[in-house]
Amino acid sequence: MKATDEYFVYPGQPLVIAGDIVEVFDSLTEAAELTEHGFCKAEGHRDVSGAGSHPTAAISAMKGFREHGSIDQVISDLHTAWRVRVGCGNFDDRFEEGQRKAKEFEPILRERLETWLKEETKS
Repeated sequence: MKATDEYFVYPGQPLVIAGDIVEVFDSLTEAAELTEHGFCKAEGHRDVSGAGSHPTAAISAMKGFREHGSIDQVISDLHTAWRVRVGCGNFDDRFEEGQRKAKEFEPILRERLETWLKEETKS
């Protein structure tokens, strides 16, 4: 079982999905690489939770680290994607639960991102 399984609320809060991406891929570059269908690898990976464009929203927020270098901003952007960018689709009744679970998971993701994203910028 993935560490994020207990935090996942369909269709997937991007902050929680980012946790899956960090576990599954060695780097942001690898996760963001486009497939022959034009989607990032994370979008279709069987071990990355999330529906629709939620994994892509997580990738997009984490890519921002390359420009601003701030974990705080990445976390904020991940939450914003759930509220604004991708939202819950037809599952608005899951918004609050997804937000609550993401806030529980946030400290774990922050710790993971400290290493994962900073390694990315060294390459």
